[in-house]
Amino acid sequence: MNKKIVFICCLLVAASFSISSCYNLKNAPFSDATGMQEFTVITETTAAVIPIVDATQFSRITSEELKSILGEPESVDEWTYEGYPTITYTYNSDNDEFMIIDDAVVRFTHYGKTVYNSNSEIFTLFGIMPSKEIVKAADTGTALRYHNVSDKIADVWILDIEDKTFDIIKITYNLNYFS
Repeated sequence: MNKKIVFICCLLVAASFSISSCYNLKNAPFSDATGMQEFTVITETTAAVIPIVDATQFSRITSEELKSILGEPESVDEWTYEGYPTITYTYNSDNDEFMIIDDAVVRFTHYGKTVYNSNSEIFTLFGIMPSKEIVKAADTGTALRYHNVSDKIADVWILDIEDKTFDIIKITYNLNYFS
């Protein structure tokens, strides 16, 4: 009896270390040779879905907080969106774009061919845990849109969908600036 309890405890400890190690690997950003953080999908057909990035970490953070996470942007574009002074920071060879209004990240856009197996897997790829209040607002066959996604994400818009692949995802943290 005591040997069984010890054996079960050892199994539980080993499993918790394995889960912890996998979690830390999944959530670590990948860096290129310059030290700039780059987000790459690494998947195998038998492996679990590994997030491209935890998009929730950028929700309404300041431009300085964004730079402390990702470093200096590759490019900075100052412009006006719907009457609001806006700054766009780009990273990852222009594949990741952050729209900043009133010194807060209001939208993250990721460009690049992204393969997925199910609509729910799209959220996993970006580290998003959908809330119970999530609403599918649109499904045109080439685009999907969700509202009330989570407590940190107001809107997710997936564009240029074809054969379980999409080219653009817009993750909006604050809808106050968008019609």
